Amino acid sequence: MTRIAYFNGTFVPETQVMIPYRDRSFNRGDGCFDMTRTFDGRIFRIEEHVERLYRSLRYLRIDIGLEPKEVVAISEEVVQRNEALRAAAGDWWVAQRVSRGVDAIGDEGWAHTGPQLIVDCTPLPLKARAAQFRDGIDVVIPSVRRIPPPMLSPRAKTHNYLNLILADKLICRTMVVMVAWGLMNHVSPMRAARWMALSLLAATQIGGCGRCTGRQVRLTSFKVHTSLSTLTVSSVHSRLTISRHDSKRRTRWPSGTLKASNSTSR
Repeated sequence: MTRIAYFNGTFVPETQVMIPYRDRSFNRGDGCFDMTRTFDGRIFRIEEHVERLYRSLRYLRIDIGLEPKEVVAISEEVVQRNEALRAAAGDWWVAQRVSRGVDAIGDEGWAHTGPQLIVDCTPLPLKARAAQFRDGIDVVIPSVRRIPPPMLSPRAKTHNYLNLILADKLICRTMVVMVAWGLMNHVSPMRAARWMALSLLAATQIGGCGRCTGRQVRLTSFKVHTSLSTLTVSSVHSRLTISRHDSKRRTRWPSGTLKASNSTSR
């Protein structure tokens, strides 16, 4: 049995939700979404999440031709139509996804070229994430930065997730490279992973690429975990205080390591 989704005015099996390849969200990331979950089949704060969706729509200047209460009702009906499947799924992610629509040339004969609205539900990955709830999660701070808020507001939940994707790819690649480097140079995997975590953390806190960019940085008390080691930044605070007093001087760090300052000023 296939889950049911809402697609541009109709409820259809989700396998029948098809977006034209000229859709602006597919071609340019020109769209937004919002998402919540259910608890025992009841949608959590659906009105607040739809209100946030409409803030994103106003920011992007997309008019879907529906009132917020209509989107709330559609979301509730999607959940109701999939209730028979919830016992196996546990609970749902419930998403409202909007595209500006098809960037039509004019001679293709698309049936629908205006804004596209999809409301769907997806099983929560509770079983897959059970170990994370029990044991916690690994955290690494990458050097990839988010787009600055003056350029693109982070308050709008857009379809552009490239910052997060590139950060994830960087972490995976760096982890493999550093551990392989450690094995080739007879350095323990734990020490290699710690150097990787320190380098990424420092590069992110200071401004990227292992260079000091003009402001004093103190690494405060929190933990950075990798799959191979645990780094408690507070425990090495005094030797990781990085200062730059000369506005024209740049400090470079050796590849794979963190150059520590003797400064202990607080």
